[in-house]
Amino acid sequence: MNKIENPNNSSEETSIVHDELIQYVDGRYLSPMEAAWRLQGYPLCGKIPAVERLGIHTKDQQHIVYEENKELQALNNKETTLTAWFKLNKIDDFAKTLKYVELTEYYRFNKKSKSWIKRSRSSQYNTIARLNIVSPKDTERFFFKLILNRARGPTSFEDLKNHKDIEYQTYKDAALAIGLIEDDLHIFIIFEEACHIMLPFQLRKFFAWFILAENIQGNTIWNKFKNYFTEDFKTNKENNALSHIQIILENEEKSCKDFSLPEPNSIINDDATSIDNVLQSADIFKCMFDQLTDDQKAIFEELVDNEHKIYFIDGPGEIGEGKVDTFKIPQKWKTTDVCNEIYKNINLGASVSSVILAPHDEDIKILNNKVLKLLHGESKTYYSVDYATHKGVD
Repeated sequence: MNKIENPNNSSEETSIVHDELIQYVDGRYLSPMEAAWRLQGYPLCGKIPAVERLGIHTKDQQHIVYEENKELQALNNKETTLTAWFKLNKIDDFAKTLKYVELTEYYRFNKKSKSWIKRSRSSQYNTIARLNIVSPKDTERFFFKLILNRARGPTSFEDLKNHKDIEYQTYKDAALAIGLIEDDLHIFIIFEEACHIMLPFQLRKFFAWFILAENIQGNTIWNKFKNYFTEDFKTNKENNALSHIQIILENEEKSCKDFSLPEPNSIINDDATSIDNVLQSADIFKCMFDQLTDDQKAIFEELVDNEHKIYFIDGPGEIGEGKVDTFKIPQKWKTTDVCNEIYKNINLGASVSSVILAPHDEDIKILNNKVLKLLHGESKTYYSVDYATHKGVD
């Protein structure tokens, strides 16, 4: 409902009621096919085959939805499709032969009793089971799902950690024993090859991105290859290398601690912020120094030679106006070399005090016209000859 002012009387307000249901009924349009479908009473929507979502969670980690002041009642009714499957396997021999995702073809889940009930008759369309996606970053639940997809007849969470009468501490260890994942040997082979073709700072970047992508603990890789990761540092090698790795991980909102790596000491930072090679920095300085003009070099040398003075540099012209040269030719090439090439044996000292008044022919013509206008009288044309000849004269 909206209120608007009455234009005839500004002190009064007029109420306009918007009924969305009436607007929809009055504004809808049914084609003949849609009208016939509704008159026959056919369903407006449907889904074939039916999809049953199955829960995936580790022990005592299921989601419980409860109403206010009914927490205890919800705790007593915390069964899920997964825990109900464990109970079914204890009493039903046929259920033991099925995988978790195959269960919906022969059983349906009763949400009121929180139990699996065998279907009384087979349907033309089997119900499809859908397992929720689990991120590899959720390590235990990810490996739990790997084992769950192949398991038949488990009666507890502990059964999924058991392989050949050996109960493992984690689902990852159990998945490794079953053969669902590979051990760390292939990872060591990868880094052994990388150490032969990558520089230390490249190795650190590769290592950081590898543990981020694979979501693995990096302490074993670090301990085995840290000598290669730290070769370009002279002091505090391990701390400086870890600081570099930490910077890369922080960009992805992670840290060394998340991957069981030693945490770098931020106080010790001799070389942590200067990873570039010293020789490379010297080459950059030499290249930039050669581009300075003579005046700039004089200022630079003055500043370097005097350490305890304050200097103010005023840069007229285009300095500070946001103009940056994409290409800058050295001063020696722009002037001296060009002049020597065009004017052989020219006196450069004398050229400095000289100036070209009229560089273009058009300027000369304008100057001549102005001078002629200053002369009084009629204009006359004079001819000149270089030599006299009698040829063609009678």
